[in-house]
Formats: sequence, C-alpha cells, structure tokens
Amino acid sequence: RSYLACPGSVAALTRLAETWIDNDRLEEAERLAAAWTEAAPSDAAAWALLGKLTAARSPAEAGAALERSLSLDPEAGQPLLGLLTATRAEGAPAVLAAEVGQAFLRTGQWTLAAASLEHALELDPGQARARAFLGLARAQRGGSGIAEAQAALAMTPNDPAILAIYASLLRQSGQPAAARDELLAAAEVAPADPGIAAELGATYAALGDLPSALAAYQHAVLAAPDD
Repeated sequence: RSYLACPGSVAALTRLAETWIDNDRLEEAERLAAAWTEAAPSDAAAWALLGKLTAARSPAEAGAALERSLSLDPEAGQPLLGLLTATRAEGAPAVLAAEVGQAFLRTGQWTLAAASLEHALELDPGQARARAFLGLARAQRGGSGIAEAQAALAMTPNDPAILAIYASLLRQSGQPAAARDELLAAAEVAPADPGIAAELGATYAALGDLPSALAAYQHAVLAAPDD
C-alpha cells in the first residue's frame, strides 16, 4: 500500500494497468485502481483509471471517479470529458454501454471499447451500430471485425455509419475495391454523409486514385465544416 501512495510509482502502476487491460485482465486492473485510490486519494491518475475501468463494466457507476479525477487535475483530465458525458447519456443501460464504447473508440482505447460494446450487446443484441463498432474495436486489436460489420448490415442494411465502418474494415483488410463499391452504394443512400465521403477519400487514396480521393475529402469537409 505504501508503494501505491508513492508519487514515483505512478508511471509503473499505469504501465502495469495498461498491460492488464491489453490482455483483457480488466477485473485485476480495476482492483489495482481501487487499491490505488485508497492508498493515494489525491492522485488524479488513480481516479482516472478507476473511472475508465468502471465505465467499461457499469457506466452508471463511473461518474464519481471520473469527476474526482477531473477535479484533482482539470488539465490532464480533459480526455475524460467525453467519457464522462457518455456515462451521463440518457437511455437504457444497453444504450449507455454503447455510448461509452464509442467514447473509448474516439480516444483509441480499443480493449475498453470492445468490453463496453460487448456488454451493450449482452444487454441488447439488437443494437446494430454497437455491433459494427465492436467490429471496428476488434479490428484495431488485430482481429478482422468484418463479420460483426456484416451482421450489423444484415440488421440495418442502409445505415450510413455501419456502411462506412464496413468499408473501412474492408479497406484495412486489403480489399479497397470492394470497399469503394460499398461506399458508392452508400453514397447513393446518404449523399450528404461526411463519414461516407471521408472513408471514400481514404479508399480512393488506397487505390491510387488521388484526384477522386481529393474530391471525396473536399465533399466531406463541405458536408461537415466544423468537424
């Protein structure tokens, strides 16, 4: 316990927790975080870790730890704001878990994103977007994710967000031509969707068609100038 309270231990504890998280040992990481906050109640990093791990397991219970971290170190805690907002989203527990999963995706925390989205789908298997986002998270962890995106598309075939995710996964798996075909079909359904246009730009770039890539990116910017 004295080591947990030592200021010099923060980096080592963070690395240990991250290793456990990367290896899906989330319960052990959460126990470490809880012990860390007890030993060092003024350590913002400890509360941030506990808040994130709690959010992945039970979003409604994570607010206090996240708020404590932000109050202790507002500047360093800025990346937590999106996660805190997600834990306060309105809706059923399954919707809340899906929102948290997307918040983790936006900050590149793939394991926590996958855990949150798996939890969301356990609560409500009918969440098509959550299933597609799970595919994205699994792909970032070295898997394919295509099967999850295909399952999501089977549930809602014309959802632009799911189509963009599916195309992205196809492109990342070395199938840019198939991704382009999916995106062109999606663009007919949602011609003003910036996500589809941006992904189409990346896909054209992967195909070596730079003029088309530039045109697609310009379309994405015009569709969402503030993003």
